[in-house]
Amino acid sequence: MHSIQLPRQFDLPSVDEDCLPPASGKIGVFSVHVLRDEVIVIDNSIRKYRGSRRVVMSIDTYSIRRNGIRYRVMHYTRMDNRYRGCGIAPRVYEIVAKSSGPIMSGDSQSPGGRAIWNTLVKRGKTFTAALWKGTHYSVEHSQWGECHSDEVKLYSTAARIVAV
Repeated sequence: MHSIQLPRQFDLPSVDEDCLPPASGKIGVFSVHVLRDEVIVIDNSIRKYRGSRRVVMSIDTYSIRRNGIRYRVMHYTRMDNRYRGCGIAPRVYEIVAKSSGPIMSGDSQSPGGRAIWNTLVKRGKTFTAALWKGTHYSVEHSQWGECHSDEVKLYSTAARIVAV
């Protein structure tokens, strides 16, 4: 069997400070910038080159309407490996929910995406619920570290988790 070497570090491209809207929130030295179809988190303590900042995290988003409510779907999250495991992602999701309205999980989740939503439910700083067939169901954090609902199965159906 042939093996390949994958890069150990995933560096996101830097971003020009002048192209970003004002920050929607801060997490220590990181600032969260909410754009129309993307959320960008930058590290204000490090400059790549003049006028450019290191991107810590980038989230592709899109909007959908369900029952007259516009949700921002947190579609695809990329994180610089140097910042993985620091607990930034759930706090970014909280800032996005508070600054731009309700957020929703994507229709499929990676283990990392699932961990973000589990932590979001556990922290309890936002109201979280499961959305299934137009009805909201309560979501709780279980003793095993997963979020669950007594009324609907979260991961074996097309139910989505929402946070406000």
